[in-house]
Amino acid sequence: MGILAGGHMKKIYLALCCVILPCFSPLTLAHAPTENIQQYISTELKIVGQVKQALTLDVNALSQYPQVIQNMQISKKNGEISELIQYQGVRLTDVLNAADIMTTHHNDVKKIIVIASAKDDYQVVFSWNELFNSPNGEGVIVIYQQDGHMLDDKTGRIALISSRDKLTGPRFVKWLDEIRVVQISN
Repeated sequence: MGILAGGHMKKIYLALCCVILPCFSPLTLAHAPTENIQQYISTELKIVGQVKQALTLDVNALSQYPQVIQNMQISKKNGEISELIQYQGVRLTDVLNAADIMTTHHNDVKKIIVIASAKDDYQVVFSWNELFNSPNGEGVIVIYQQDGHMLDDKTGRIALISSRDKLTGPRFVKWLDEIRVVQISN
């Protein structure tokens, strides 16, 4: 019997299907078209799933957390790079700490993933280790200001950027409305 004998391989396969396959649906390959974007504008962010304290945060609530100002360029997989942009927001880890991720055993955090979802069904995934045990986690920011102004309709009132990714565009979540904490196996 191998290391992943019994039902463990099946559990891992099912968990990966639940996480990876939604990322390849037509709605999640790119954000929604720019016409009729009013339906996608996000004004609140829900923190749900495996947390002790589910949260619903608007921009005013987010502004009460320690603030982060990040100057950066958005780099896309097609090679395009934006002009220098200044974003303001809060670290995702600060919001997750306030929601208090639930774990039963010390090693359960290794099985935690965090799914950031937009109102147009765009989703990106982070592992607990990536957020809390890597310098990259400090660069995952829930943003609500760009260049000193509140985010516009094209981005939603709340968005998320992973500023330390090599390509920042693929995990730039416009119209962010939910952060879901999930344990992928028992």
